[in-house]
Amino acid sequence: MGRRTLVDDLVDGLLTEILDEKLLPHNPIPPEADIAKAYGVSRLTVREALKALRAQNILYVKAGRGTFVNPTDNWTGLDAIFKAASHGNAAGPGLGGAD
Repeated sequence: MGRRTLVDDLVDGLLTEILDEKLLPHNPIPPEADIAKAYGVSRLTVREALKALRAQNILYVKAGRGTFVNPTDNWTGLDAIFKAASHGNAAGPGLGGAD
């Protein structure tokens, strides 16, 4: 297994905040600068982590409005879906997803 990066740690941290309902579906996430300060990382690290979360459909962007949290039933990354399922949150159709 490869070495973990700051981006990996930040992705896990933000995912945990989402699963702990500190960041709610369809609500905007904090600005990059606030995330960088809270986690003690650079804005570049934040951008890379947000890019990874968008690639898994955990976050989505509304042009001119910001970055928002997707409900778990829209997630496509298996690691995130398994983490959500083990965390007790809905994780899509057939896994306890709502809607």
